[in-house]
Amino acid sequence: MLRSALGRAALAAAVLALAAPAMASAQSPQVPDFTQYGFSQVVASATLAAGAAGSLSYGGITVQIPAGTFGDPVQFELLEGAISRFQMAVPTGQTVISDFAFKVVDQTTGALVGTFQKPVMFSLMSADVTAQSVYDNVSTTGALTPNPVPATISGTTLTHPITAAMVG
Repeated sequence: MLRSALGRAALAAAVLALAAPAMASAQSPQVPDFTQYGFSQVVASATLAAGAAGSLSYGGITVQIPAGTFGDPVQFELLEGAISRFQMAVPTGQTVISDFAFKVVDQTTGALVGTFQKPVMFSLMSADVTAQSVYDNVSTTGALTPNPVPATISGTTLTHPITAAMVG
């Protein structure tokens, strides 16, 4: 979630940056399927061969996936939810401008992929992005927490590396 001290916020509910070392296509029964937690719409997807690079775009969002991110072939989905659902969780006076999560399925095993071998780069270009915008995580319960890695903001573009699909 992107929030601003000046009252603007963008929920970049990005399945994000857990600092644990990642193995290619690491699977775990605890990997959440964010289509069950408010991110019900698939807005972009890509099927990637093992080790292949790729990208997804939707609206002002771009996701760059570097070569070597996944050891098995995957289906990588960019999910979106109803902003009104997430707006309820932000402080009064702030506005959610974007929300997203990832769903990555290992095409060899059928399992959800929780961590990435290399970080993918998320970018949001929006006139609502300001120097005061912040990037938050959304849990499966809908709770918002500040992402431990600050986003980079240049003009009206926010960028952030993402190493996992464990939060929105």
